Amino acid sequence: MRFGIIGFGGMGRYHTAQLLQLPGVSVVALADPSPSSTSIALAANLGLEIAPTATTLLARNDIDAVIIATPTDTHSALAIAAANAGKHIFCEKPLARTLAEAEAMVAAADRAQVRLAVGHVVRYFPEYAKARAMVQAGEIGVPGVARALRLSAFPHASPWFGDIVRSGGVVLDMMVHDFDWMRWTFGPVERVHALGLAHTSESSGRDAAMVILRFQSGALGYVEGSWCYRRFQTSFELSGSGG
Repeated sequence: MRFGIIGFGGMGRYHTAQLLQLPGVSVVALADPSPSSTSIALAANLGLEIAPTATTLLARNDIDAVIIATPTDTHSALAIAAANAGKHIFCEKPLARTLAEAEAMVAAADRAQVRLAVGHVVRYFPEYAKARAMVQAGEIGVPGVARALRLSAFPHASPWFGDIVRSGGVVLDMMVHDFDWMRWTFGPVERVHALGLAHTSESSGRDAAMVILRFQSGALGYVEGSWCYRRFQTSFELSGSGG
């Protein structure tokens, strides 16, 4: 499969490195509206072409699929354009900035009959996958309470994260991983209570939130996320009638 990369910042470079290790996969070209000198040098070292625009990249016949690794508020338009061009899509999380944008992306992929995937990678982490398997096997009995933490420093290398209109803040950018894993593990959510810091694009970008999820099964999920810490850390614990 032949890939094009849209967005060649930290995540775009990471995905490129991983793709180049897969048999039968090649990375043909990339598009970035404002590539850094580091990105340009790396692309040259890897032998990648740099397309002037995403539109140009999507028009190529030698690309089967694209990675979208751009700011959150650009995901929907780029994914819809990729679907219309007949390209399969892997989109960085979160899928989109709003529910309406996400639904439009799914509809476009369905119409074009292309695959649309999103980077909810926590499902594949061994610890999280094992915990879900234990829940599904009934090893903790009837699930009662799940707690998850996801804490980090603010990503200063990408200041657009501090604009909640573009990124959705820590809830949408980071805690979405834990929401996805809990929903995957415990099923549908019937009620949400959330409390978070309010900030604007002029702020330092520090953000934190606490969210309570009540699942239809009766279980409770507590998720805390923050950009106020010095280092990245995650943890979770589960309890049920059996332990």
